[in-house]
Amino acid sequence: MHSDAGGFYVPIGFDKSLFPAVMPDDTEPLWPLGPVQQLAEDLEQLARALKLPPDPPEPHDVLKQYLDDRNLSSDPQRWQAQPVATYTLPILRQTFAQSQKTGAAISFG
Repeated sequence: MHSDAGGFYVPIGFDKSLFPAVMPDDTEPLWPLGPVQQLAEDLEQLARALKLPPDPPEPHDVLKQYLDDRNLSSDPQRWQAQPVATYTLPILRQTFAQSQKTGAAISFG
């Protein structure tokens, strides 16, 4: 329930993304606030759904090779047919790992 259009993920464990009942205009860019741990779980669920191989290609290579569907075989793998998700997944995994390591928040917006 956390949008990637705005808000933050923080490396603090809590159950659900937080949204204030009343959102003052001056604090609107802060919300929603979600746990980095949930982001990691969501990314792993996405990787399973895409059937992402354990050692996927580099993100930029995925876009170059698979964004133009003329490069797809007649029976592409799920991850090949979804190049934007496959591109984004390892970048977000790296961001998650850095957040966990440093304690920094991840900002979307």
